[in-house]
Amino acid sequence: MSFEEFEKRLEKLFKGTPVSEEQETIDDYSSIRKFVRENTSKEPAFLEIVRNYSISFFVRNFRRNFAKWFSNFWEKLLIILPAGKNETLRNCSPPTLDSRFKQELFKMLEKLAAINFQFSLLCRRDLYLKFRINSSRVLRLISERIDGSLNDTNFKKKLNEVGPDVREILTRKKVDNSIIQKLLIEYGADKDFENFVRGCDIRKRSQTGHYESIKKKFLEFKDKKTIKNYDPRVKLSVGAQDASVLISANEETSRLWAMDTSQKCRISLVVGRFCKGSSTNQILHLPLEFSVKMSNNCISSYVHTSFFVSTFGRILAPTEVSSFFDERTFLFCDIYTLEELSKIVTSEDTVHVESGTNINHGIIARLVRDAKTTTVSSSEALVGLQGALSPRQSTMSIGFTLEKSSRILKNRKNMFRLVHHQL
Repeated sequence: MSFEEFEKRLEKLFKGTPVSEEQETIDDYSSIRKFVRENTSKEPAFLEIVRNYSISFFVRNFRRNFAKWFSNFWEKLLIILPAGKNETLRNCSPPTLDSRFKQELFKMLEKLAAINFQFSLLCRRDLYLKFRINSSRVLRLISERIDGSLNDTNFKKKLNEVGPDVREILTRKKVDNSIIQKLLIEYGADKDFENFVRGCDIRKRSQTGHYESIKKKFLEFKDKKTIKNYDPRVKLSVGAQDASVLISANEETSRLWAMDTSQKCRISLVVGRFCKGSSTNQILHLPLEFSVKMSNNCISSYVHTSFFVSTFGRILAPTEVSSFFDERTFLFCDIYTLEELSKIVTSEDTVHVESGTNINHGIIARLVRDAKTTTVSSSEALVGLQGALSPRQSTMSIGFTLEKSSRILKNRKNMFRLVHHQL
């Protein structure tokens, strides 16, 4: 069979052979199978032919009753191919293979074809993958391209940037489909719900009570977000590229960030870790409200804090840190209070708090209070830090500190009296 004959038979199949003509279809399939086997290793041109027909004929001749048969045919064709060819052909496969693709998408694709839009392999793959995770956004982009709001380049760029919608995120977080449906009915129109879903941990070992658990967390998220005295200097940011100070709990991330050569000076604080190879390792003395009670009821107020200090990507050695701190008029000590350590951040600095950093928001708020801008990676961290920076929260913290200090001193006095009496 020649390539021309192969094209004709494939065209016939793509146009939609009725199920009643099954025997004729099997004969065509057998011929195609033989042709593919003979030409796979020596002639890759058949991939281009299949790719062209997969979009042109099937989009133009879409038939609802043909979709199931065509899906089976495509799966059989994939089995025939050598392992190395399968992935290439899967990327060429038409979007009808996914049950979530609706007729509305095909109507839009037909309109795109009518304005001579070029369906490249990469673009077709993106249409397939992005529609699965965010169908409404993809349809809006196609509509904008059809009405001329976007050119081909911008359309493909924006298509590549499409992220998962709320339904897809909830699915990835192992939320049951029935619960997802209830949540979308109740909160789907709330803009805060998407931010909540993206930034909060809503996983649960059991589906029992999962809906109520998510609902409770979202309402708490809403309450925190309504803080009136918010600080406009605290913002959301994907990364720390523009920051001059990084607050983190991860040694490797801090080291790599400090080695970036894009800025003259970078300072990374790794709170709660002793890092080998850092510029210097110091001790942070925490106030009582941030102290931790150990298993033996001993109150621990000291934590390791490592500094990665760099200039143009070169991490300074311990012997160079003193002169660097002198230039910033920052006191070089072996033990810092939270008040003293906060002075390393100036009014010219942009501070980024790394995602996943399990440092108390109150500690971070004290460290960044003088910063020009503070960025965080999630909505949950934003709400927590805004709350810690609010005047009401600061007043509560001071009152809590005084009350707790008084109680601890009283307990210590009673202990001393008991020991003295026993002696």
